[in-house]
Amino acid sequence: MKSSEVRRIAYAALLMALDIILTRFLSPLFFEVDRVGFQVLANAVSGALLGPVWAAITCAAADVAGMFINSAGKAYIPHLTLSAALRGFWYGAVLYKKPVSPARCLIAVGIVAVTVEILLNTTWMTVLFNFPWLEVLKIKMITRPVSVAVFGPLLYVLLRALRRSGVISFPG
Repeated sequence: MKSSEVRRIAYAALLMALDIILTRFLSPLFFEVDRVGFQVLANAVSGALLGPVWAAITCAAADVAGMFINSAGKAYIPHLTLSAALRGFWYGAVLYKKPVSPARCLIAVGIVAVTVEILLNTTWMTVLFNFPWLEVLKIKMITRPVSVAVFGPLLYVLLRALRRSGVISFPG
């Protein structure tokens, strides 16, 4: 096994563990339909470091493993694992091997917020739990723009810090 493959697997495992901790223990759930927390940063760093495919696998694996570790009494829902994979894929597609900029970080967080968190997850909540679609959408239309405004700049600061540290290299 090449050292680059070992490094990629190590980063994936580290980011998976960070995702689980941030999602299962440090993310509040709003009205049983929207979880907002710092796992955005772990998912986005996965995408920036590992690329779309590896980030999708990492985020999906973290979702499954997280359910085994702390399900909070809820059942496993494969639909949400698909959402987690798409989240990682989008972050990888927008951030991997690309220059780090405030606009790119806002775009990445915004794309995930709209496509996965607002549209897809709202649909899952409606189909699976019979929540009224418009009511779920109203909640997400409050929480998600705020999360983009908060996590976009935080992601930029984090990626710049990782780049400056020399531990991880990003273009730009």
